[in-house]
Amino acid sequence: MNRELTFDILRAFCTLWIVGCWHSLDYLPNVNYPIIGDALTTTALSVFVFISGYFLQKYSFENIQDCCFFFKKRFVRFYLLYVLSI
Repeated sequence: MNRELTFDILRAFCTLWIVGCWHSLDYLPNVNYPIIGDALTTTALSVFVFISGYFLQKYSFENIQDCCFFFKKRFVRFYLLYVLSI
């Protein structure tokens, strides 16, 4: 499957909104953000999750071993990053 550049760009914009804008509000004193900020954040999170799921379609699950392999691989990948961040 070839990756579609449009989805990658959209996912990058969503990531930049969440990391660059939304989380930076925590560092500003008494910021009253408008309701549009909540709507944009919810939309960005939704788009990010759905696009990430779309990119996982390359995996096929035909038996329990496929599922176990997938979750073990994902667990090791994220757990190592989690341990490094601690």
